[in-house]
Formats: sequence, C-alpha cells, structure tokens
Amino acid sequence: MSKTLIIVLSIISFIIILAIIGAKRRETKLRALIDSREPLAKEDYVKHFIKKGFTKKHIEVLHDKLNEFIGLEGYSVYPDDDLRELYGFEDLDDIEFINQIIIELNLRQLNDADYNETERYVKLFNAEYILTLIKKVNE
Repeated sequence: MSKTLIIVLSIISFIIILAIIGAKRRETKLRALIDSREPLAKEDYVKHFIKKGFTKKHIEVLHDKLNEFIGLEGYSVYPDDDLRELYGFEDLDDIEFINQIIIELNLRQLNDADYNETERYVKLFNAEYILTLIKKVNE
C-alpha cells in the first residue's frame, strides 16, 4: 500500500513540476518579446482591426481578455500574434476563451458550423480568427 502511495505522489509531483516549468518557460518567452518589440497601444490595436471591418467593442473586449489571460504587466498584444504558440492556449483553452468573450458580449453560443466556416478564411488562431467568429455570430 505504501509503495503505491509513494508512486502516486511521485507522479503527481512530477506533473506539478512540469506545469511550473512550462509556465515559467512561457513567461520567459513573453518577457523576451516585451524587450524585443515596441509597445503597441490598445488604441493602435483597435484601429488595426477597425480598418478590417470589425466592431470597436468586440476588439476592446478581446484585447482586455487577452491581457487578462496573459497576466504580464507591460505586455502588448499584437494583432498577428499566434495565440497558441505565444500565449499557451492548449486543448480546449481556446474554446473556453472564446466563450468568455461571447458571454461578455451577450451573443449566441458558437456551434461547429461557425468554427468550420471561419477556418476556411482564417488559418491561424489569432485575434482575427476570434473577431471573425464574433462577427459571424453578431450578424
């Protein structure tokens, strides 16, 4: 019984250590980005997407939610950032993240057809992908 308990605790500890290392690695990568690129003001981020035909309120909510998800002071989100690669969206994080935005904007929930249609136009999981989904739901 005690050997089993030791093995289980060892496995749990190993998983926790891997999660901590992964989080530190992501934070280090994001801090390096802070140092390597110019800050992008929220207003400039919003203007970029307004030029592409998206709604200001949708853009602002997305920007705020991304900053909340990242949780790093001084980090500037950029329109073309790959959300999975840079910000660590994994598995169902992306769907949960999009659902939070949809709920805040009081829009209908997305279905598989919405995702499939959007993936035909936007291949990379970035801000434009999310805004395209939101725009589709808002129509």
